[in-house]
Amino acid sequence: MKYLGKKSLSCFLSWFLHVVWFSVLAGFLFMMFFLCIVLFVEPVTDPSATGFNKVLYMVFQEVGSSNDQELYDFMKTHVALRLLAVSYLFVVLGLTLRIITKARLLFTNFKNNIVFSEDNVKILSKLSKLLIIFSIMTFSLTTFLLCVIILIMTGIFKSGASLQQENDLTI
Repeated sequence: MKYLGKKSLSCFLSWFLHVVWFSVLAGFLFMMFFLCIVLFVEPVTDPSATGFNKVLYMVFQEVGSSNDQELYDFMKTHVALRLLAVSYLFVVLGLTLRIITKARLLFTNFKNNIVFSEDNVKILSKLSKLLIIFSIMTFSLTTFLLCVIILIMTGIFKSGASLQQENDLTI
């Protein structure tokens, strides 16, 4: 199995990360639309409502029938707290999309047989910094350990890039 170049594992991962990026974005937009309706719109209790109010009635009936007491209690909290929670979700999604973008760039370089280069060192460095912020925001020890591994890989790629540069300059 090839790991670098066309028709390789890196090519598949590059394509897969493109699909994941758009899927995460689409899922997030749907979730944010639903959350904004549930958290910021007054419940519609009239079953004979029409138009958009009919949609809101059906949404609130579904939320009310799910017996999710935590969501119901959260809907009763102060608007500032709900806005803070939605803002947190926006920041986490933004970080997630940036992380996927950096990984996508890295695997695209691998697909194009660009392994030990300064660009990959910069991408890995930025990726590890984004993952550190993400691990702190999500309280994830696993992600933090992944950051340490990526930082070690960054050092390896930095040494490899300097060796590659010396090799390219050798006649």
